[in-house]
Amino acid sequence: MKRLRQSLVIIFIVLLSLTVVGCNVQLKGTPDTVAASGNGVGGVSADDGEISFLKEQLNNPNLDAQTRASLQEKLDMAIRIATQKAATPLPGVQLDAFGEVGGEIEPLPFNSGIFPGDEGLFKPSQALIKNYWQDKVGEQYIQVFAGSDGENPQQGLVIVVITQEDLVQSSTEFYPAAADSGSLQIVDASADLVRMQNPSGNIVCFSLSARTFGCP
Repeated sequence: MKRLRQSLVIIFIVLLSLTVVGCNVQLKGTPDTVAASGNGVGGVSADDGEISFLKEQLNNPNLDAQTRASLQEKLDMAIRIATQKAATPLPGVQLDAFGEVGGEIEPLPFNSGIFPGDEGLFKPSQALIKNYWQDKVGEQYIQVFAGSDGENPQQGLVIVVITQEDLVQSSTEFYPAAADSGSLQIVDASADLVRMQNPSGNIVCFSLSARTFGCP
């Protein structure tokens, strides 16, 4: 029965692809995660650029095990997004096809916890990131980056990236702290509250639900 379902899925995708080619339909890209967003340059898509970047980072022999696992996780996610874009004429069509024939899509592993740096996701002019926390909450993948403003290192900064479960739609929000707060580093986090520390040892809190600074 499982082989029959898989065969039906393959046939459906092939027929759908032939139909699109025959009708000379121009496929359009869909929004992606913040790291892969934007238009391709020089014929290289944003997805391909992100995949190449992550592979290059993984070749660094000095990576610790935790950072390597996190990079590998993001690489797997980027490859899956690129594969979905290449095989899906319209957002969600291929996923719906799997559902109609009873197929299941296994969720990607998502390591929860606090990790150093930002893995090159932000330019130094945008932000100087100390570390970040990530977890899956409900149907959303949440990442919170902490550090300072790229142009003013004395001003703390929090960046919230939320990616939907389909791994396609995402949003990125920047929240500057007080001008003299100093660079922030996450020491503890949950789905409701992120606790950070500045160079003076003071605790700074950020509420994920209210999107405001302040400890309860």
